[in-house]
Amino acid sequence: MTKIKLLYLEEDYPNFTQGAIAHLVQQHFDLVQYQPGVNYNSADTVILTTFWRAKTPNTAWWRDFQQQGFRIIVDHLYDSDVDTGSRLIDPLMLELRCGNWLWYNSALTVTNFKYNQYQPQRNVQYSFLMLLNKIREHKDRVTQDLAPLLPHARWSYVERGRTFDDPGETNPKVIWHLYMNPEWYNTTAFSVVVESWMRSAVLLENASSSRTEVSEKIFKPIALYHPFVCYGSEGTCRYLQREGFETFSNLWSEDYDNILDDNQRFEATTAVVFDAVKNYSTGKFDAVTEQKLQHNKHHYFDTNIIHQRFKTEIIDVIQEFL
Repeated sequence: MTKIKLLYLEEDYPNFTQGAIAHLVQQHFDLVQYQPGVNYNSADTVILTTFWRAKTPNTAWWRDFQQQGFRIIVDHLYDSDVDTGSRLIDPLMLELRCGNWLWYNSALTVTNFKYNQYQPQRNVQYSFLMLLNKIREHKDRVTQDLAPLLPHARWSYVERGRTFDDPGETNPKVIWHLYMNPEWYNTTAFSVVVESWMRSAVLLENASSSRTEVSEKIFKPIALYHPFVCYGSEGTCRYLQREGFETFSNLWSEDYDNILDDNQRFEATTAVVFDAVKNYSTGKFDAVTEQKLQHNKHHYFDTNIIHQRFKTEIIDVIQEFL
């Protein structure tokens, strides 16, 4: 049976064409680069574009195809919102989302870097690891509120000029948001994750407007055997538990995860970090915690689970649309 063609423009950089992902897509579809002047048939060809390209449809390369009745898939996979699903923009246009995309994509990609073979060799010298990159107001506040703890922590804030002097931080060939140096984790007891956003409460008077957002940041300690405290959206820990990961309420309170108000959640998280530094700076954990760390690592890198879910949550959604 002839496969449906997914026609894309290379400059769009759709997720399906990337090395760690493409082979999963090619089991079901042919990925075909758009060539001007070539005749394509709407019966066996579907347009694959990106959400940023779809913001200006009148100038998009696929505008003529749309007018001819071609079906269009808008790649909106790279998004931090874990609960918003795929939707039909119109009968011939699918906005493709997957709440677990950042897990699947990061795990498959960093496996190419052999991170899945990492085993901890702990030599704890710092209380916690904290990786900050882009400037955000809440990240500035984190550095202010945790200031008494930072002299004994290992932390960076790249856009504020504080780095680890690690060549990987400035190497243009390195995918920074997926880069993890095992030595950072071996020398620190746990991670303080500061997510890209802390904006769960979009409208506090309307709780239904809240949403949980995660990034690759929450998966770095999971991949490298670290317990973690997270400055992030309401429900971050709950999301991880839902998807089969362990969190660490056996070590410290995770009540902050249920606080809708962003400021109150921030303050509660700060209190937990101070408590964690006081009680767990040695990197020595009980058997329950060690089991959780091992489970998280294996679950994160479990390609059987990822491939199965990729099929169910992404490929099957496309097939139903087609």
